[in-house]
Parts: sequence; structure tokens; C-alpha cells
Amino acid sequence: MIVPALKNIQLRIDYDADYLSWLFAHFRALGLSLSHRIVRRAGRPIGWYVYIQRDVARLVHLAAAARQAGDVFADFATHASAAGALALAGRMEPNLDEPLRRRMAFGLAQRHLVQAGIR
Repeated sequence: MIVPALKNIQLRIDYDADYLSWLFAHFRALGLSLSHRIVRRAGRPIGWYVYIQRDVARLVHLAAAARQAGDVFADFATHASAAGALALAGRMEPNLDEPLRRRMAFGLAQRHLVQAGIR
């Protein structure tokens, strides 16, 4: 169901249900609270993300076609803020460069986002 929405992404991880079940259980065993969401527009999936819920929400994975990356990132920012996050952190992906520059009030170094350590 998601794959057609992401057909233009050149490299993506092929997650399966068993691996994701293990991964989410592993995060829970570490005491980390995960949120995950499939973002839809007009009932169709346009991307998804997974993040660790904390004061600084740590984005673990975000997948979206380049045209929808801004919408998926905006959904992540809104969802994390509503869950109590004061800031966002994570690895910078090239397709998020422009959405971040439009949304954020600070400058970004060349395709790198400052990453806070996880306590």
C-alpha cells in the first residue's frame, strides 16, 4: 500500500512486519516510547515516520517522495509538539533540506542537522 506513494525514492529500506515488531519491542525494552504514523492525503498514503517521544523528539525514520516530504515533516513536527516535544532532532536527509529551511527559524549547515544526545 505504501510502496506506490514512494515509487520515486531511489533507496529505501524494505521493512517487513516481523522486523518492525522486533524493532518496536526492542525500543520498548529500552524504555523508549515510540510514535509512528502513516501520513495520508485524500485517503492515500504519502509517507510515514517513526520517532522517539521525549522533550527532544528524535526522528528515527521518515519516508516520503520528494514532493510530499514537506507535508510529512510538517505532520511529524505537529504530532511531536502535541505530544509535548520542545525540539526536534534526527539525521538530516537530502529530501528534507528545503522543507526544513522553509519551516525552521535557524540556519542549517550543509545538509546536517544538529543532533542532541539521547539520555
